[in-house]
Formats: sequence, structure tokens, C-alpha cells
Amino acid sequence: SKVLLTEPSTQKFVNLFKIGIGVVYLCLQLFLYCHLFDNIHLNIQSVNLGIYSSNWTNMDLKFKKLLLLAMQMNKANEIMMKASMKKIINFQLFASVLTTSYNIVSVMIKGTHEAFQYYELVI
Repeated sequence: SKVLLTEPSTQKFVNLFKIGIGVVYLCLQLFLYCHLFDNIHLNIQSVNLGIYSSNWTNMDLKFKKLLLLAMQMNKANEIMMKASMKKIINFQLFASVLTTSYNIVSVMIKGTHEAFQYYELVI
């Protein structure tokens, strides 16, 4: 027996497959952005820590002023990529989005399942 693409079960599988591929693509895209921006932020912090950890106390006044200026410039140029006014794009945001999405999908599936059970009882 051949499975035709017009059968309802095949169409349902194809639609679920498309949705699954789309969800995986969006999760990978979000993970990539969160990983890259988190990595940039960590590198900026490590540069400031490296500058401060140097042997600057034994240097002359001109070097200390240049070091302070470099630290201020690095701190001033610390651009945080934000999704909103308060949400910084990092791994914490990624985990939060996945958790919220999972909760929403589980509630929708539970509601759909209960609706089908109610429909079966009515009929």
C-alpha cells in the first residue's frame, strides 16, 4: 500500500515536521545571537580586568593616566545589545525564552487535549 501525500495523517505529519524544523531554526538563531553577545561582553570585562591586574602601581604618573583613560574608554564603549530596555541578550535570556516557550506550548497542548476530550463526551 502506498502512502499518498493527500492522506490526513501524512499532511499532519508534514505540518508537524515543518513546525518542528521552524522551531529548531529559531532556537538555533536565538542561541547564536545570545552566545555571540555574551562572548563579546565577557571579553570586554576581561580586558578591563587585565588592564587593572597589570603592574600599574609601579609605573609613572603618565602611564597611570593613560591606563585610567583606557579603562574609562573601554567602559564607555561597553555597548550592551538589548532586546528591550531591561533585557540584555545573553544566555540568561536564552534560557528564559526557552522556559517561557515550553510553558506556553504545554498549556496549549493541555487545553487542546481537554477540548478534544470534552468534544468526544458531547458526541
